[in-house]
This record gives sequence, C-alpha cells and structure tokens, in this order.
Amino acid sequence: MKWYLETGPEGDIVVSTRIRLARNLAELPFPAHMTQEQTRRVIASTHDALLSADAETVNNFEFFEMERLTPARAMSLAERHLVSPEFARDREGRA
Repeated sequence: MKWYLETGPEGDIVVSTRIRLARNLAELPFPAHMTQEQTRRVIASTHDALLSADAETVNNFEFFEMERLTPARAMSLAERHLVSPEFARDREGRA
C-alpha cells in the first residue's frame, strides 16, 4: 500500500516537498558536454554576476569553488542540504 495515495482527515497536509530548477545558459552546452574552458567561463561569469549584485545580495551569499574545499567541507555542505551529495563528491569544475 502506498500511504501517500490514501485519503484521510489530514489529506490536505503536505509532508515534504522539493522543487529544483535547472537550465542551460545561452550559447553553452549542458554541463555534461562542456569543455573545461567552458566550465571555467561559467564559473567566472557566475562569480562576477554575484559580485556585481547589490550589497545585500553579496552579503547573503558565499561563493565556493568546490575543488578548493576539502572532502569533509564539501560533504558538510551536502549534509546541510546546500548541495547534493553527488555535487559534493564530484567537485571538479563545480562552484
């Protein structure tokens, strides 16, 4: 029996939900098909965009190049649900 398909007095309550939105950048292939140079370009442009934001935005974000983190630090980000475990394990070319 799949409990989430059943109805009942508490049927309107959401137990958990997650939304993830991912998209490609114009003029660039999806990450699995990028060259190292394209990956570096995306990381640099993302970093520059963050730094050019207003002060409140800049102060509310941290930018990490995953390759520079220790494996333990990367996994701590995954444990806090800031990145996926896969993202923490395969850190090359990710930020």
